[in-house]
Amino acid sequence: MYLLLLLLWFIFNGRVTLEVALFGIVICGWLYWFICKYMGYSFQREKVLVKKIPLYLKYQPKLVEGMIDPIFHYAAGDDWKFPYAPHDVGQYPLANGQVYGYDRKTRVMQDYYQMPVEECGNMILCVAALCKAENSLEYAKKHKEVLNGWTDYLVSVGWDPENQLCTDDFAGHLAHNCNLAVKGILGIAAWAELLRGLGETEKADSYRKTALSLAETWKEKAFDGDHYRLTFDGEGSWSLKYNLIWDKLLDLRIFDPKIAKTEVAYYLTRMNPYGIPLDSRCDYTKSRLGDVDGRAG
Repeated sequence: MYLLLLLLWFIFNGRVTLEVALFGIVICGWLYWFICKYMGYSFQREKVLVKKIPLYLKYQPKLVEGMIDPIFHYAAGDDWKFPYAPHDVGQYPLANGQVYGYDRKTRVMQDYYQMPVEECGNMILCVAALCKAENSLEYAKKHKEVLNGWTDYLVSVGWDPENQLCTDDFAGHLAHNCNLAVKGILGIAAWAELLRGLGETEKADSYRKTALSLAETWKEKAFDGDHYRLTFDGEGSWSLKYNLIWDKLLDLRIFDPKIAKTEVAYYLTRMNPYGIPLDSRCDYTKSRLGDVDGRAG
């Protein structure tokens, strides 16, 4: 919004001088403050744009490339020391390094506050969806080395995550998260299909075989009678397995289709007046379309 105001300032002035620029910075800054304070504008609303990636995939995939290019650039640089994908590349308008989990006092990136499996799965699945929308594997080929590394990370820990945060970070850390494990397994499967398209059949077959095996292990460990658990060791627990959607959208055919049917049937027994809770720990739920969290009952 601030940059848009500044751009309009220069357009209406018809010239760019030091004096015009200084006045523009001050006046546009004041206007931005006024809009935020008295007109209800919020930076949080701008963040919602990132959540609209499915719409961008449909109407203009190149916009998705523009969104994730900085993440690949940052992850491939010397500043990022971790074997998994970063959560962010900065706080708008500065893309100068991840801020989530960064301790400003010690100037250390805290591993505890990362989302390793979540972000690796997100990036691989996003690239798979992008390549499918563009009907081209060029983007995957361009970032092949980084994506290989993230997939290997998922193979090592993604199928049964340790005490990690996921996109539901407001609910806190959770070990052996079944829904998060689904994303990790599907991330492996998605990269397998991208490699197949790139002609690396042997490696693709290996990753797919791993994903199928892990999906069977998941099915056995997560089963809890008439549904599947929140955590592998959480007898009697349950959660929304929304990450299964990627198996359908990308036609990966990794998880037994009966799992989704079993889950949906169970969700209906947990319905509250305003929706189904996120999991057995709470009575709130979430809508990814509008990125709105709210009470389900």
